[in-house]
Order: sequence, then C-alpha cells, then structure tokens
Amino acid sequence: MTLKIFAHQGGAAQWPANSLRAFEQVAKRAIDGVELDVHCASDGVIVVTHDAFIAFGDRLRPVASLTSHELRQGCEENGAGRSFDEVLEVLRPSNLDIQIDLKTDHHGRPYGDLTPRLAALIGQYGLHDRVILSSFLPQALVEARALLPACRLRSGIMPLVTEQLGGTFAAIGRYKESGVSILDFNARMFDADALAAARAASMEVGIGTINGAPQLRDWMSQPIDRLLTDEPDLALAVRDARTFSDIQEARRA
Repeated sequence: MTLKIFAHQGGAAQWPANSLRAFEQVAKRAIDGVELDVHCASDGVIVVTHDAFIAFGDRLRPVASLTSHELRQGCEENGAGRSFDEVLEVLRPSNLDIQIDLKTDHHGRPYGDLTPRLAALIGQYGLHDRVILSSFLPQALVEARALLPACRLRSGIMPLVTEQLGGTFAAIGRYKESGVSILDFNARMFDADALAAARAASMEVGIGTINGAPQLRDWMSQPIDRLLTDEPDLALAVRDARTFSDIQEARRA
C-alpha cells in the first residue's frame, strides 16, 4: 500500500497555514488528504484556524470572543479564520480526505455545539466518506462517533495528553474504546512496542509532523501508513523517488 501524505494545516510551510490559498493549492495536488483545525466564533460560525487566540489589533483575543466577520478581518485576506463552509467549497471538488481537528476553547474546554454543527455541514455537503474527525479527548471522539458514525476517527500519541491518559498503552486502549481507527504518533514517541499495540488495536498508523527531505525519506522507510507534513510538494517528490534536483525544486516552490 502506498504511504498516504496529508498536508498539515493545508501545507503550512508552503502557504499561509489554514488559509483558503493553502486549500486551493493542495486541492490541485496528487496527495491523499489535508488536515485543518476548527473553532467556534462567538456568532456560532465554525472557523478554520489553529490557535484558541489570535492577534487582533494590538492584543491577543480568544477566537470564541470574536464574530466570524471579526476573525476574517483580524486574520487578513490570505490568512486563516475563514468559515468552514468556505473551506468545504474549495475542497469538495477534490478527491482529498479531509481531517478535521476539533479544537478546544481558550480555557481548554470543548465547544459545546461544535460537533453538532460540523455534523450538519458534513451531511449537507455529503462528505461522510471523506471526513476524518480528530481529537485527543476521548469524550469528544465518543460524541463525534455518535453524531457522525460514517466518518473515521483519528487521534494521536503526544507527550502531555498521553501522560494524562496514563501512558502510551493506556491511551491506545482509550482511543480504541472511543472508536479511533487512525492513530498518529509524535516522532519521539514512536517505537516498536507502541507500533505493535496500535496494530493489535487494528489502527492505521501515522507520524507527524515531518518536514525536510532527509527526515521524510527516513520516515517513509518505516512501517507506517500515513504521514503529516507542512511540505506536501517535497513529500510527494520524496515518496515518488524523484531525483535530488526534483526534490530541491519542490522545496523552492
């Protein structure tokens, strides 16, 4: 099976992260999927941006305290902060899988109405078979599975969250119980025992976020199924075993 490449935040090293420009570009690429992050604005609109705070004027403001219009203004035309509807309009015509990371608010709490609103939009656009819902929180995954049973669920093995769940093997067990079928590892936490535990749980295994030709080449030689990268063009060049000059050209693109 060919290793799957996912553009992290739309390809954050090549274009502005989580921006319409990034999604327009990755939709033209022969990659497998795109990862993006969602929050709720104060007017209930789902917006695509990574952090729970954004620079607004001369200070940081919580995303949840701003309307979707204010977020769009604050993030500027080419940046993040566009509505999820706008992003889906760009991605729907492509064949990409769409990994949606369900973010928490500025207090670290899940947004109460985020997943139900997502479920309505995914149903409206008919994208159940292409959507992967992602969270580190087992309770958020359980809610996602209940509302969108046809969508795949993804989580990750990251240092802090995994420690809070009782360690790598306990976390894998919790995620399996929550319905997770895709598990991505932080590169520092990937080893043979963890891989075996994920395989025993019938999970697709990935790594992220990997950048740079040497690192991409090394990880692509590992027994993994997918890889998240900020450099999708470079990852394609490495995966397809193009010449060194091709890889250098992809890096400059």
